[in-house]
Amino acid sequence: GIHTAAHEHNYHISFIRFFEDIKNPVLFNTLIHEEEIGGLILLAVDQVMKSDEDKAIVERIKDRLKKIVCIEWQHEGLSTVMFDRRETASKATEYLYREGYTDIVYIGQNDERVEGVRQILALHGLDSSTEHFFLAEAFDMQGGAAAIDSISQGGTIPRAIVCGSDEVAIGVISALNKKKIAIPQQVAVIGMDNIEMSEYTNPPLTTMNVQKKNMGARAVEMIVNNTCGQGHNPLRTTPPPNTLHTAPPSY
Repeated sequence: GIHTAAHEHNYHISFIRFFEDIKNPVLFNTLIHEEEIGGLILLAVDQVMKSDEDKAIVERIKDRLKKIVCIEWQHEGLSTVMFDRRETASKATEYLYREGYTDIVYIGQNDERVEGVRQILALHGLDSSTEHFFLAEAFDMQGGAAAIDSISQGGTIPRAIVCGSDEVAIGVISALNKKKIAIPQQVAVIGMDNIEMSEYTNPPLTTMNVQKKNMGARAVEMIVNNTCGQGHNPLRTTPPPNTLHTAPPSY
């Protein structure tokens, strides 16, 4: 989405760097200035910021560049393109409920998605206490698999699992397959993101389709149109509502 929109506006993606690279003072001074960069897109940088020093680097970037857009994370004083995490989790949970599941839990990031799951559980009179449905915080495949291993050691695996991302869901599916627990006959799993890999799990993953290409295009347009304010005037934008990508029936 970023590359397509940049090309359409005759902009050039001059470089792509990992956040770790610009911790090098020489690289930072070489790359982070307006003669080199007309606009900067920071993609999911919150996943790699580990310390106050890392946060200070973002503040230094803010001091040097006027046009900055964050994608899929928020930083104070910077414009952001986000998908609605709460709504996406709500839709995933509602889908499971309408499919007849009432024993629904969540494994994933501890953010607005938790509130989205809670909202639907409470709406239908199910136990919406956090300690009941929020089984584990997980960010990736390893975390999803570890959550299932931990749950299976402590008791009964729930009937349906909402995962905070497809990566977490893939880890969950892998762990369930190893335990010979049939999906969805014994445990239903739904993810969020609709990444390409979700079609190649066993069985294919039902997932919420996040408008990622749209998010990338929006970020470019905010830079091109000079609508990515900073300080007291940051802009937060959300793409159209997410849709469900349903996996083929499993027999």
